[in-house]
Amino acid sequence: MLAISLRVRALRLITVLLALLPGVCAGQGVEPPHPSRPARPNSTVFDVGRERAQRAAITLGETMPELDEPSSLMLRQLAGVLADLRGRDLEALRACIPPNPMLGDSARAERVCTVHLFARGQSKRVAILQAADGNIIAAEIDPPEDQSPPVRAELRRDSWLALFASLPAYRGPYDPALVEQKAAEVFQLDQPYLPARWTIDQETLSARFLGGRKTSIDGSPRELSQEKFFGRLPSGYDPRSPAGLLVWVNAGPDGRPPKAFQPALDELGLVCIGAADSGNNRLVSTRYQLALDAVATASARYHIDPRRVYITGFSGGGRVSSMLQGCFPEVFTGAVPIGGLSFYDMVPRGTGQFYPAGYARPPADLFKLLKTRRMAGVTGQRDFNQLEMQQATELYRRDHLQVRLFERAELRHELPKPDHFIEAISWVDEPYQKLRDTEKAAAAEAFRAATARGLPDTGAIPGPARKLLVRVTEAGPWTEEAWKAVELLKR
Repeated sequence: MLAISLRVRALRLITVLLALLPGVCAGQGVEPPHPSRPARPNSTVFDVGRERAQRAAITLGETMPELDEPSSLMLRQLAGVLADLRGRDLEALRACIPPNPMLGDSARAERVCTVHLFARGQSKRVAILQAADGNIIAAEIDPPEDQSPPVRAELRRDSWLALFASLPAYRGPYDPALVEQKAAEVFQLDQPYLPARWTIDQETLSARFLGGRKTSIDGSPRELSQEKFFGRLPSGYDPRSPAGLLVWVNAGPDGRPPKAFQPALDELGLVCIGAADSGNNRLVSTRYQLALDAVATASARYHIDPRRVYITGFSGGGRVSSMLQGCFPEVFTGAVPIGGLSFYDMVPRGTGQFYPAGYARPPADLFKLLKTRRMAGVTGQRDFNQLEMQQATELYRRDHLQVRLFERAELRHELPKPDHFIEAISWVDEPYQKLRDTEKAAAAEAFRAATARGLPDTGAIPGPARKLLVRVTEAGPWTEEAWKAVELLKR
């Protein structure tokens, strides 16, 4: 397992990931090019000598940990290996190189990670750097003595960011004693914050929210150094078991997770994060941006299951939460809009008039994914937005989306009582709980199979038994049985 000190250093470095802000430090371990001696671009920077790489491992540090075979995603993550790419997955890495790559300026670049390449008994290391202009550069770390300067190439940024976004996001420790914040307390997250893969500029607003139509709304200026995020860990938070994440979007300036949510956060094991000054008076593109950046920041600092990332908001924040789930269903797997809910078409008032559409219907691929998500609207008979929420819910359901309205007679245009909120978010969380129960049962069965014939009290575990123990970490990663398997595999 990677040393804790390495994890701490890695967490500090990860703030450059996906950033559009300039870097400030030279890339460690990669000599910046001399102005009069430019490095030569190379479309085969991910090859080893003249051989095509057969394997590529991505690590946060420069050192490649020793990995036993077979392995699993959980075991690799514990060792500090973000990915072990072979075959088709390796081709996705190679596809990040354009046909005639530019060199890129690595003079003030920050290292994001290291790619370890292997081919026919040979190996080499390539640093992935975030340049000052936001571009991504691949640069050899240890070039052969007869080759100078190191080969480097500027990558297709979108391709690389998509690949890196698919890797495990968590960069923190797995020892509960090393968690900095106390559970069940609201706190301000320390800077720096991590920018998300997406930048909410006019192009993204057009593509994601408006069906390709142009917009006059300004993109978000995205100055994360000027923002404040507030968070709360659930009671009993343990990084050995992934939690869920709830992003909070307020209608006012306070970004602290509300007290009304706390019983649900503790009962369901949800980390909550909200941005200060993300209310109705803020540019809507910035509200979108802060919610996405909140996911990136929380996912790197706390062990979050990406299948369980939810968003909630009140009034205008409720509308934002419904629109973000509709437009980014690959990020937000559930939503609880409170006192405000938007639809992707006009909503009839019942008097021949209509409420305006909040966004455009997502394209086919995103809409198909959206159908697998749940949205629980919360309102009451004394809420002036109740009618629109009722009508919008019916329209969602006609299109076969999983949207349900949780109403209480006494509720005004306000936050619900804790039991009302628990009811709504528990329904959103129900599919995950069923899936997790299945994984726990599968891990328990795999562990019984691995130990059925007994294991030696001391010494190394025999090869066949090791394979079965690895299977436990695949069937139910981060479960109690998976951790038992990990301890046995250390022998």
